[in-house]
Amino acid sequence: MKSSWKKLAGVVAVAVSAAIVLTACGGTAGGGGDVGGGSQTLSIATQQDVASFDTGQLDTGLQVTYWQPVYDTLLRYTPSGEVEPNMAEEFEYNEDNTVLTLKLREGITFSDGTPFDAEVVKANIEHLKAGTGVAVYMVGLVGEVVVVDDLTVEIHLTAPDPAFTYYLCLVAGAMASPEAFGEESFATTPVGSGPYLLDADATIRGSQYTYVRNPDYWNPDAYPYDKLVLKPMEDVTARLNAIKSGQVNATNIDASVLKEAEAAGLTINDAPVQWNGLMIFDRAGAVVPALGDLRVRQALNHAIDGQAIVDNIYGGKGLQSQQIFNPDGPAFVKDLNQAYPYDPELAKELLAEAGYPDGFEITMPEIKGDLTQPYITQQLADIGVTVTWDKVASENVVGDILGGKYAIISFGSSSGHPWRDIFKMVSENGAWNPLHSTTPELNELFAAVQNTSGDEQVAAYQAVNEYITENAWFGVWLFTSAIQVTDARTSTQPQLGSLVPYLSSYAPAE
Repeated sequence: MKSSWKKLAGVVAVAVSAAIVLTACGGTAGGGGDVGGGSQTLSIATQQDVASFDTGQLDTGLQVTYWQPVYDTLLRYTPSGEVEPNMAEEFEYNEDNTVLTLKLREGITFSDGTPFDAEVVKANIEHLKAGTGVAVYMVGLVGEVVVVDDLTVEIHLTAPDPAFTYYLCLVAGAMASPEAFGEESFATTPVGSGPYLLDADATIRGSQYTYVRNPDYWNPDAYPYDKLVLKPMEDVTARLNAIKSGQVNATNIDASVLKEAEAAGLTINDAPVQWNGLMIFDRAGAVVPALGDLRVRQALNHAIDGQAIVDNIYGGKGLQSQQIFNPDGPAFVKDLNQAYPYDPELAKELLAEAGYPDGFEITMPEIKGDLTQPYITQQLADIGVTVTWDKVASENVVGDILGGKYAIISFGSSSGHPWRDIFKMVSENGAWNPLHSTTPELNELFAAVQNTSGDEQVAAYQAVNEYITENAWFGVWLFTSAIQVTDARTSTQPQLGSLVPYLSSYAPAE
């Protein structure tokens, strides 16, 4: 399918909207100066510290808050999930969706003075492709980047990638000066062309990151704040206290402090983003033989009461679900949420049929702050499955999981674009499919997604969902809501598929 050229109207509309909000507001914001005087500060308490500013090591999720200020992206993803122009003014696929042509915006420069052009795009994509970061999958189908002229670049894919333009709104499209590649300082000193610059003198690693406006940014009205301050705080109570006391304007919380946040009069911004459940990696039973039997995997699904977890652990802020795809996305099939109703007696019958009447043992990594762990331990014990929780340092958990150390884990993942979910979680070489499960039937379903569009592609996505749900590749319990609270001076919008709003969504409240 050949797409039409995407125009700049959406970006201009955002800029105009932001400018209107800016001129309509008064007062102060998060420790900043007077709005009318043009000195606004947005302060955000973040759950994680920054991992790296090297564009080859960037991540999505909670990490976007740190890198979006300094790295502009080729395309832009709206809160509702539309792809729009940004550093690339126009973009178009060829007939079979294997060559994407980008027309680049003229006049952009990086903070070190390097001009933005087609060679820079090529260098950035190749830098990510050669890297070891968790977002390398975003350029996994890139075969070649061809410079047509200074402001035109062609990205040749080895196969159609239905999520590729979405990736160009994220890490795959984050542009840095190639002069920084290979420099040891790149991990801590970003060299970008985004709306802000990291102020090294006002930054204390692990405590506070201060960003100031980039005077050369091409679209300044889209970002109404003159200064941005990020304060990493791992503890949710500390984050809530910070916004209640006026230290910050916004932060993410979880259901454990939701009632307190509501009582404090904070604005609650929430949307279904992350599913929680069992990731059953060992679908062939190579490590834990029991997991290779479909009846066992189905038993694990029937053993957990997802609605009870929503009600009792997440304060009702969530949705009972048994599928990995976002309820607001095209792959979601409502009826699949009843595929495995809570039924521990049926679970025990299935285990007995599979040859495990007395259950079996599994080992899973212990995740710090996981509110569901005691609940899961008990409900699996009720059907005879004994869980041993392996204590792992927080910084090693993801590496151990992706390295194939565990046959099954109790974890979660954000869900937004369905092809990203497939490529990351389900495809044979997906990062979150460490034991490389695959079947010929599933590969045929993937091909159907890649080679269709419109309603036909929606049906293909749903067929993938039905296959992995019916074959119990996962044991999903629920979708939790990502909750971002803001003070009375600040507004934002939840972002489809993201644990936190994107920086462009923040503005002074009207």
